[in-house]
Amino acid sequence: MVTAFFHVNDVHAHLDEFSSSGTDCTRPERGCYGGYSRIKTVIEDQRPNYNDSLWLNVGDEFQGTLFYSFYGGEKIAETLNQMDFDAMTLGNHEFDGGEDKLGDFLQNLTFPIVCANLKSANQKVASKVKPYHIFEQYGLALIGVTTEETPSISSPDDATIFSDVVEVCSPVRNRVVSSTDITQRPCRTRSMRSSRPPTSPGLLL
Repeated sequence: MVTAFFHVNDVHAHLDEFSSSGTDCTRPERGCYGGYSRIKTVIEDQRPNYNDSLWLNVGDEFQGTLFYSFYGGEKIAETLNQMDFDAMTLGNHEFDGGEDKLGDFLQNLTFPIVCANLKSANQKVASKVKPYHIFEQYGLALIGVTTEETPSISSPDDATIFSDVVEVCSPVRNRVVSSTDITQRPCRTRSMRSSRPPTSPGLLL
């Protein structure tokens, strides 16, 4: 059984440390913050305190610095692959550059991408995104969703569908229950409705 979830979100291409103003940290004596080196240090320090845990990325890696605006998703993907994530779901900003750019990014990732309420006609995206991922060693199915408001705040393809978060999780949960012996079904979400109470034991919405 999983005893802890570690997660990170909204890094927004701040792969390297930065100053309090969000710019490059050129004056370390004034304080440097963030960056994936610091995050990796904390995770490697804390995860051994828990016998079983998952390390999750909850999206919004795009936008924010030249690592994205100049390199697109290339350097971000390289960095994420070094972080040893167990799985990731997508934030609305992953769609800001359109789904061809998102698809190229996803194709370079080496860990599962879960998003149950996304239906994309882009083959690069569709081939990498699945509704859930089963961690057999923990007897757990991880369901991912993203905010259904994405079409109005980002730039997904016109044909892409973002289903209602609550409505989609229930049939996915039922599919897991009917086809596996899985009993744990946490749902990692980018949804603005994530403050809703759980609709069933083990399903976090």
